[in-house]
Order: sequence, then structure tokens, then C-alpha cells
Amino acid sequence: MLASKVFVFFTELTRQFLLSKTGKPLGRIFDLIVDQKEMFPRVISVVVSTGVIRRSYAVFPWEKIQTTDECCLITEAQDLVFKDFYQAENGMSLRRDILDKQIVDTLNRKVVRVNDIHLLRAENNLHIAHVDIGMRGLLRRLDLELAVDNIIRFFRPDAKYLENDMFISWKYVQPLAIHPIKGMITLSVSQEQLSSIPPAELGDIILGLDVYERVALFRSLDIKMKVKALLGLEAGVQKSLVEDMDPKSIADILNLMPPDNAADLLGEFSDRQTDSLFNVMESDKAKKLAALLGHEAHSAGGLMTTEFITLPENITVEEAINRIKGMTGKAETIYYGYIVDDARHLIGMTTFRHLLFAQPQKLISEIMIKRPVRVHLTDTARKVAFLFDKYGLLAIPVVNGEAVIHGIITVDDILGHIIQKAYKKRARKPKL
Repeated sequence: MLASKVFVFFTELTRQFLLSKTGKPLGRIFDLIVDQKEMFPRVISVVVSTGVIRRSYAVFPWEKIQTTDECCLITEAQDLVFKDFYQAENGMSLRRDILDKQIVDTLNRKVVRVNDIHLLRAENNLHIAHVDIGMRGLLRRLDLELAVDNIIRFFRPDAKYLENDMFISWKYVQPLAIHPIKGMITLSVSQEQLSSIPPAELGDIILGLDVYERVALFRSLDIKMKVKALLGLEAGVQKSLVEDMDPKSIADILNLMPPDNAADLLGEFSDRQTDSLFNVMESDKAKKLAALLGHEAHSAGGLMTTEFITLPENITVEEAINRIKGMTGKAETIYYGYIVDDARHLIGMTTFRHLLFAQPQKLISEIMIKRPVRVHLTDTARKVAFLFDKYGLLAIPVVNGEAVIHGIITVDDILGHIIQKAYKKRARKPKL
């Protein structure tokens, strides 16, 4: 009996009929409409259907249901108006938007498919509690769950299949139902869940979707989440997600991206498109990106980022630490600080750890590492990789012929380049 059950599956409900007070079947339960604004969406309407070949549907408010018994919902027949179609007005359809659809599992950070929906009964309300992504959910849909359970229990009573339901709590779920007009995905809850996912894994989630769902999910993100998602993808995939946006929106994204990543994305556009983007970007950022684009893609200049920490040679250790603290979030890495003269010639380097253990009043020129390892703007990626391997550094400065520092290459930048080359530039190729 539904009245005595705490949980009920959507599949179980769709096998039941809506009955009148006299016990007359009014139609089979076909769908449930829920209020998606709630953390655990509450059922607000029931959709019943009649007919097999040519179906008609009636939507009935859940609040008007008087009693529940044996999973059958009892109401007045005159309240039902059947039509050839129905809409999930002010809500979300479990059958159309959730069942058999792909969802983002933000707990395990992957895209999965829903086989059934687990509903919680609270007083006279039903709420979505979990989604079932396991084999049992699929067998339940085929009305084979009990038979298969009995067979497995006979041959393998200790089988994990009998104990482990593949449930995901709704609070970790982002359904991927594409709005038919806006072409956007409606997320079930705030984007805070997605914000905890590292860029690379968020990129994997996006690549796990088909082309249309990929674009729809990207459109649904706020600008910071758009940037984060792009950082986990190759430049070619990045372009496919942003190319239909207006130049100002693309420029806003580029302004928030690290320069080296932004330059890689710009490299996918034509010269004409790049110029139009420069016209609407922040001037300082545009100048930095223009400089990066002037280098060969596989040279040190093409791999470097222009966000790094420089320190004048005539300041104290204490002053240097305070400067570095103020630059947190503005530089690619704060592990190294590069000491320069007034003309930005590279004369030394230090580590943040070294500064912390040095005497506060000492000049950094007294404690710096002189003549640090460096690469030239035109050096090959192969040479850069060799130096990383030889010296075990996390970043290497990039200078011109006069030893003026232009940027740094981080170990993750060169590693990404090597991996791409090893897989013949097919690494992280999306599934189409």
C-alpha cells in the first residue's frame, strides 16, 4: 500500500490506475510533474492517460487527491479533462525530463543515465529522493526485477547485486533537459555543486554529452563556470562551445582566462575574428594576448603565460612576502618569484618557501638564486621539456635575447603539450 510505504518507485506508480470513488478506472498513471525549485522536488500534478495506439492525457493537481491505497489514486471523475497532449507547466516532467535521460552526477563527477526514480512519501506529498542508475532499475522497468532477484538469490545468495542499489541522491543531480526554445539546460539546483568539480573533470562531463547537450549545458553556466569548463577542454572543443556567442560575451570569457589558455583559444579563430575580439576586450589583456599569438605555437613563447610574479632587487624579504600575498590569484603560480632590474632583465629567482625562512630585513638580492635556469622565446618545446626533467622545476622563465623576462612556462603547460603530441593531438577528443 502506498499509504504505508515510505518510498515508492516511479515505475511502480505508472503501472497503477487513477480510480474514482466507486473504483472505476479513470486512466493509467503516465507521468508526474514536480516543482523543481525545491531541493527535493515535490510532486504537484499527476498525468493520467487513456488509450494505447492513440493516447489522450489529463493533468490532475496532486493537492486534490483525497486518499491513496494500493498505489491507486482516488478522485472525482468530473475533474479530469483529456486532451491529445499535455505540458509540464511551472514544473518538470519525470517521464520527459528525467527518465532515460542523461544527468550530471556531481558527487562522482560523471554523466549517467536514469533508469528509475525513487520517490519519498512525506504525509500526503511525494518528493524525488534518488535516481536509480543501476541494472535493477532497468529490470524493474521491464517488470523482471523480482524474477531476476529470485534467480540470483538461488545461485548467488551473497551477490552484491542483491544488496547494492545504484542510487544517487537528488541533491547531487543536475538533469540535462534541454529547453525546446531557448536550447538551454535547466539545472535542478544552484551551480555551487558544479563549482566544486575540478576543470579537467568538468571537461570530461561536457565531453560525455552529445553535441546539443554539450552546448546547452555550457549556455546554462554563469561566466565563471564557463571559464572553468573551458579550462578542462582542448582549444578546438572550446571554440565549438563559444563560436556562436556574440563577440562581447566571448571577450568577457577571454578576459577571465589565463593568458596562455586564452591565446590557445584565440588561435582557433581567423585573423579577422581575432581582431574583432581584441576590439571589445580589455586593452591590457588584448596586448598580452596579441604578444602571445605572435609566437610559434610550439615554441617557448607560444607555451608561456604572462601572469607571473616579478620582484625588484632592492626590496627586503618582508616586503617581497607582502607583495606576493597581494598577488595571490593574479599569477599562474606563486611558488617562484623572479627578481628583475628596472629594465626587467632577469637577474635571479627565489621561492616563497625560501623567503619564509629568510631574515625579514635582508634584501632579496642577497638571498636570491643568481643566473636561474631560463629558456628563450624561440626555444622548442622539446628543449623546455628537457630542462624541466633535468632540473625538476615547477616553472621556467622565458626571456628574449637581452634577458628581459616575458613570461613563464609551468610544468602542467609543458606536460599537456607532451601528452597531446604523444596521442597525435587526439587527446581528450570528444565523442560525437
